[in-house]
Amino acid sequence: MRLIHCLVLVFVFFSVEALAKPSESILSKILRSSEEDLEEIPPTPIEDDTEPNEAEAPNGDETYIEDTEVVKADLCLLLPLSGQYGHIGQSVRSIFDRAFSVLEGVKVEVFDTKGVQVQQAVQSASQAGCAFLIGGLGDKEALAVANAADQARIPALILSGESDGRVRGAVIWGRASRYDKALVLAQYLLEKGVTNAWTVSACSTNLCMAEAKAFTNAFLKLGGQPKMVDIDEDSEMQNEVSQFAKSVIGPTPEKACSSRAFVILGSIQNARRVLGFMEFGGLFALPKPSCKPPIVVAQASWAGQPELGRTTALDGAVYSAIKFQGVHQSSLQAELADLADLLVAAIQKDNLRDENMRYLIQTLRGMEPVPGRSGMLRIEGDKVTGQNLEIFEIQRGVGRPISAEAEWTNSD
Repeated sequence: MRLIHCLVLVFVFFSVEALAKPSESILSKILRSSEEDLEEIPPTPIEDDTEPNEAEAPNGDETYIEDTEVVKADLCLLLPLSGQYGHIGQSVRSIFDRAFSVLEGVKVEVFDTKGVQVQQAVQSASQAGCAFLIGGLGDKEALAVANAADQARIPALILSGESDGRVRGAVIWGRASRYDKALVLAQYLLEKGVTNAWTVSACSTNLCMAEAKAFTNAFLKLGGQPKMVDIDEDSEMQNEVSQFAKSVIGPTPEKACSSRAFVILGSIQNARRVLGFMEFGGLFALPKPSCKPPIVVAQASWAGQPELGRTTALDGAVYSAIKFQGVHQSSLQAELADLADLLVAAIQKDNLRDENMRYLIQTLRGMEPVPGRSGMLRIEGDKVTGQNLEIFEIQRGVGRPISAEAEWTNSD
């Protein structure tokens, strides 16, 4: 009996121990498996739903907003919108606004140059990403735009006008040496059938003479027959010019036809005086209007002013070509409307935004620089329907690569 009782106690003892051990081992196993599973499962990244629209300021300013990309302008007008030339500037602006309104995707910006703050205006245009400038009007403004655009290396269409609302001329501006400019002017005249070119130096500085010599040499090198005349600024100018005109006409006026041209380099006052005295001398009283020689005038407030950098009388010669009618000037509206149409036609042919208007520059034929130099620029191509500009005819020769150019060295 006792033996049975002992066996029951032993059985109960081992049964309780057996029941206790499995429960402990199961808990341990669960804990161990949980730890192993946690090691095998990679941590889940926490997603941030916030979309920050502010960047951390370099100086810790919490209001700092990161700069966005600047929308570049295709064309920029730099015009005086008030003051002496304000009415011309407003008129020019309206002409280009109307012309460019037909273009889609072309961004045009306008900068006021009142007070001749042209350098600042050009800097603003450069910061706006302007690829092409149109501006100027007053002599000082035109020269300042040309030089500022030159420094900023932005191609520009430079306008210059009179306070009575007339525009004297325009030129696509670029870097070029004195001799390059002489070459392109000579080449243009030769292409127009001019074989005899009379160059008149009419200013008190050596600059006009240097430019007259450059043109004379260029014209001679390209096969023309040049003659150079130096007219001093004194009381004898009228007599000198009158005698010069009579000597040009000679005993047979019919020979002084369109095969001759006159390039006058000097101050605008002297250029006008020379033209007047030439007319007084009978130069324009030729038998046939078609035989009147073309006259190219360097309106050289562009000349003799060192503070204007590379701006020279030859710039003026390219800048203002006056044919057959002496100092005849057509109206602002007619000139600029044709020019605006020409630009619009060029823009419509190509993608304006490609490579900073490279295609616009190529479309205005001849605006490519002479190889190895930045060069002057020229306009060529189909004539605009309607009234065309004689004053812009000369530009069709500007900047054209010339085969003989490689044989020359610039002595400036």
